[in-house]
Amino acid sequence: MVVGDVGFVLVLPNDPERVRAPDVAFISTQRLPEGKLPDTFVPGAPDLAVEVLSPSDNPVDAQQKVRDYLDAGSRLVWVFAPKAKTVTVYRADGSARLLREREMLEGEDVLPGLAISLADVLA
Repeated sequence: MVVGDVGFVLVLPNDPERVRAPDVAFISTQRLPEGKLPDTFVPGAPDLAVEVLSPSDNPVDAQQKVRDYLDAGSRLVWVFAPKAKTVTVYRADGSARLLREREMLEGEDVLPGLAISLADVLA
């Protein structure tokens, strides 16, 4: 799991060098060069990208980030909306699900066994 200023170079058909820096990301060590984070941007999309919306975020920009991650190969994208107390889960197969604070957020096949109580993180 990485947080902070970690950029991923997403290979997209219309922009082969787009860089995105999610608020939190997970990338398996098998996908990292030599099994560790490089000193520069990480090539390719993270397995999981997490974005946390702020009140000033533009919804269109947020949706473009989700699309970029998925188009570049992310398997799972979580978008936290703290003010609405929801998380939207986007999957590589194109499905999405809105979770409310009384539900559990699961790592699915990206992080099997991970279960987070949204009541704890959205409080």
